[in-house]
Amino acid sequence: MSEPIIQTHQLTKQYGKRYSVKDLDLRVAKGDVYGFLGPNGAGKTTTIKMLLGLVQPTQGYVQIFGQDIQENRKQILRHVGALVESPTYYGHLSGYENLKLITQVLGLPKREIEEVLYIVGLSNDAGRLVRGYSLGMKQRLGIAAALLGNPKLLILDEPTNGLDPAGIREIRELIKRLAEEQGMTILISSHLLSEIEQTVTTVGIIFRGQLIFQKSLQALKQRAKGRLELEVSRPEEAKVHLQSFGWNPDLHGDRICFEVMSRKNVAQLIKTLVQGQFSVYGMNSIQPSLENIFIQLTERESC
Repeated sequence: MSEPIIQTHQLTKQYGKRYSVKDLDLRVAKGDVYGFLGPNGAGKTTTIKMLLGLVQPTQGYVQIFGQDIQENRKQILRHVGALVESPTYYGHLSGYENLKLITQVLGLPKREIEEVLYIVGLSNDAGRLVRGYSLGMKQRLGIAAALLGNPKLLILDEPTNGLDPAGIREIRELIKRLAEEQGMTILISSHLLSEIEQTVTTVGIIFRGQLIFQKSLQALKQRAKGRLELEVSRPEEAKVHLQSFGWNPDLHGDRICFEVMSRKNVAQLIKTLVQGQFSVYGMNSIQPSLENIFIQLTERESC
């Protein structure tokens, strides 16, 4: 496995008797685009603040680049860019001027401003006052600020929050470019899997402060069992007929349903129906969306 860029061990944050985050073992490998998912209030932002050393954990620890964030925070954060919650900016200044202030504070060369503006697609709007930016442009400016200093790790907290579909697409494409062209390791949090599923390689799902899933996106997809739907004549009779031959169908309205099966078994199934004098009008293979898988996982934890 790739070396971990982020690793936590039993990371916990407790406020009084309430756990915001509990026993979190997060692992983000080098080169990952890690989707950190969970409903609002699940503990995503608290976790991110602990990763950045902004919040002291009640117990457990955070290692970034193999170093403890509490012991080497200043050195670590030189190589980390972050956008936590909503970006901050001065509306009466231009995009360029906002970034210039940051380079002056951090002691970075001004040439980086043009570089990050180009990366996020704001070069043509650099001279405009930020108060005239769309919400998507403001989010991209926030990401541009996070990219100053050429970080190895980028942490984005809900970067698509409040954006329209066009803005979501802009941010999604930007993240993909950063991963592919800049080789960055990226952790991106969201409460909507559908907004980032085309971007991430690995998924961690947090629910009520606890990590309930952490594997590749492909592994998450494989948790879902698809179904095969057949539209047939006399569906209730067809179900009984199939059961007599050892099949185990479900009935959903006028459709007979099965778990996804091999093509050979599908052919045998249809043959059994036709030989029983049933007409097959149509067949569909249904795969549940990743959003539904996410809901199933969190509902299971609620029980």
